[in-house]
Amino acid sequence: MTPEEERADEALLKSIARLEELMLAVRAAEKRIARHGSLKELRKTINEKKKKGIHPEKLEALAKEVQQEYRGVETEIGIKIGELKVLYERISPRQGTPYRSQEMNSSHVTCRLVVNIAKELCGKGLPLLDRFRRATSVS
Repeated sequence: MTPEEERADEALLKSIARLEELMLAVRAAEKRIARHGSLKELRKTINEKKKKGIHPEKLEALAKEVQQEYRGVETEIGIKIGELKVLYERISPRQGTPYRSQEMNSSHVTCRLVVNIAKELCGKGLPLLDRFRRATSVS
């Protein structure tokens, strides 16, 4: 492996690790509002309580914190949370899902293909998610 390929591998691994960290942050934020459903449903609950004359300060604070977390991730990645989750599901290995051996091999091959295509696009001026988008659209 050439030094350039090693740098590309290292950059890709760091990018994937950062993407996983961001997805953990998104999932943690989602767990905090899980009993309300989504952030949109939480806002709906807040508005309903306000209409009834109830001031849901704690819910408003929770919604604000989750929204800030989402915005931080969206700013770093450059896409909306919903789109990020869809892309991440397409490129990440499915943990905890029972696969038959053929399905596992197919998933592993697809993942390797995505990584290889993303490596080829590395250093061509494309942000991380654009690389993954292109890689997943090709596979």
